Amino acid sequence: MQVRLLGSVEVVAGGVVRPVPGLRRKAVLAMLGLHPGQIVSSDRLIDAVWEQDAPATALNTLQRHVSYLRELLGAKDTIVGRASGYVLDLGGEATDVLAAERLIATARRAPDPGRRAECLRAALALWRGSPLTGVTALGWFAEQAAHLDDLAHEAMRSLAEARLALGEHQELIAGLDQLVAARPFDEDLYRLLMTALYRSGRQAAALERFQQLKQVLADELGIDPGQPLRELETAILRQDPALDAPARITATAATPVPAQLPLVTRAFAPRVRELARLDAMLADSRAAAAMLITVVSGTAGAGKTSLAVHWAHQVRRHFPDGQLYVDLRGFGSGAPVDPPAVLRRFLDA
Repeated sequence: MQVRLLGSVEVVAGGVVRPVPGLRRKAVLAMLGLHPGQIVSSDRLIDAVWEQDAPATALNTLQRHVSYLRELLGAKDTIVGRASGYVLDLGGEATDVLAAERLIATARRAPDPGRRAECLRAALALWRGSPLTGVTALGWFAEQAAHLDDLAHEAMRSLAEARLALGEHQELIAGLDQLVAARPFDEDLYRLLMTALYRSGRQAAALERFQQLKQVLADELGIDPGQPLRELETAILRQDPALDAPARITATAATPVPAQLPLVTRAFAPRVRELARLDAMLADSRAAAAMLITVVSGTAGAGKTSLAVHWAHQVRRHFPDGQLYVDLRGFGSGAPVDPPAVLRRFLDA
């Protein structure tokens, strides 16, 4: 169970998305979701949700909205009433915001740029669009959406830093150009872009970007670029060896991995709903950096194995260390397979 705020305000339960109808209901859930595990007073909720237009019946209406949201979340104890207000109590990473913040914090602590990049990519994948979509017409939520946009921007900038450390300067240039266009006063972005251009053999283009920023800052703010950027310009002009790209990490030989999935059937029935649920569960597990065990159940001959194998082929790129498969013959011909024999086979693979 998770409340998602990095896009439209919605609930995900068991891999199924449950939309939240109505501006005020969305706003109540978003307010509680932005303060998970904390008491949010009724007065504060009313101020944020109704602003200056709170009716005399706002407190009763708030109670009805909370009751509706409890039903949507599937249990009364998901939103706990307190003397002064309410607490969203889902445990763990109750929101995608918490999941993103954890991944970004993990990236900050990681000494290895590859691990930092992995965590930051996972964090940024949680943004499904503009944060708090559906409630930003209300002033307080518009401010919170701006903060979440800033968080995403910081993660993008940190990801660019990590990728530079991995030697991915050429691949970074187009994306950094877009970020600079969106944030024309961000000197850190210019520093990253100039470094990527220089390391790609485009010294003149790197210096042109510096002049571009210098002109923008002078025209719009009446200031000059900061000292770090001026020092970078000097280093580029001198072709300082300290700016050279690190050795790029590449695989010297392909590592064999198990690939035991049977061939996918061409006559697979289009189980759109079931495939969507499996995709959502995989996304949730990757966001939480947790292992997820999934069981597909149904009557004999319903197509459980076909569904599992079809979906496994679709998502095998997410499991580059390999894919294991075994038919235990629980209801088929022959004797059931001995579990220790399966374990031995998997360990050998």
